[in-house]
Amino acid sequence: MCGSLKTWVLPDDLRRWREALDALDAGQDIAWRQDTRGPEVFIERDPEEERAHVTISDASSSLTR
Repeated sequence: MCGSLKTWVLPDDLRRWREALDALDAGQDIAWRQDTRGPEVFIERDPEEERAHVTISDASSSLTR
């Protein structure tokens, strides 16, 4: 599936994205922008298959997941 979504990213969002990526690198699943305005990003790791399951949810605006 392919699509696009216009959103705003503020400096604090980028700081939290960096922290989320550090946690992902450390082997943790992450949630970025959870319970905030705009789209939320969830990444769950599957270390056995070296894959990740990524979910983008935009319940506040487009009601998509």
